[in-house]
Amino acid sequence: MIPVSYVFLFSVFTSVVFGLVGMGLFGGKFYSCSAPGAAYPGGKLECVGFSVQDETGMLMPRSWVNDYHNFDTIWDACTTLLQVATLKYVGVMYRAMDVTAVDQSPREDATEASSLFFVAFIVCGRLFVYNLFVAFIVDGFYASRGSSQSSIAFGRLMRQLKIHKPPREDYKMWTNRLSKWL
Repeated sequence: MIPVSYVFLFSVFTSVVFGLVGMGLFGGKFYSCSAPGAAYPGGKLECVGFSVQDETGMLMPRSWVNDYHNFDTIWDACTTLLQVATLKYVGVMYRAMDVTAVDQSPREDATEASSLFFVAFIVCGRLFVYNLFVAFIVDGFYASRGSSQSSIAFGRLMRQLKIHKPPREDYKMWTNRLSKWL
């Protein structure tokens, strides 16, 4: 296998491991009520009935909805971590800091220590993997330097040019009246 595939496999491995840890920490906790009125310590039981939308004035039913990026399944956890890996993690991190318990409404900054999970993932899971990826690419360039037929032929040409380089003749000074005057 080529070395870049090792980095890819390591990246998938770290995403799965952090996904499993994220499922343990945040699984089922990213749900919230679609309309205001079921604030903390309320939850799924208080998210019933109807609410009036402020911008349209329409009567809409409330529902207990999950955030698009969540940690409920391993697939959802890995896609959420993929978004975090692209360094668009602020919304997901704030959402994780607001989680309280399963079927309970979020509360602002309820678990601030949850942000350490994302910091650890970015440092260990992404920056380390990116450094490995760049290191393997640079190592591949150094390993293949001078081994192709074209680079060998170019090296031979440069050696021949150095050996058979024509002697340099020094330039003679001009002898017209203007150049003497200057």
